[in-house]
Amino acid sequence: MLGVFEKKYPTVNPLIPLKAINYFEDVDENVDPPKLLKPLSLKQVKKCINDAVLHSSKIFKS
Repeated sequence: MLGVFEKKYPTVNPLIPLKAINYFEDVDENVDPPKLLKPLSLKQVKKCINDAVLHSSKIFKS
């Protein structure tokens, strides 16, 4: 996952996008979420994103 980023932005610290994708402080839980085929809570979405960052080769089942 970071290989492409490092190739495109060789002078940028690769930890920046990892921190950015795990930043949820500005998420407004009162806003209607997008409609998905399978409803997911914000807690489930955060967990999936965190798992994807920690285990980049993990395949998520729908």
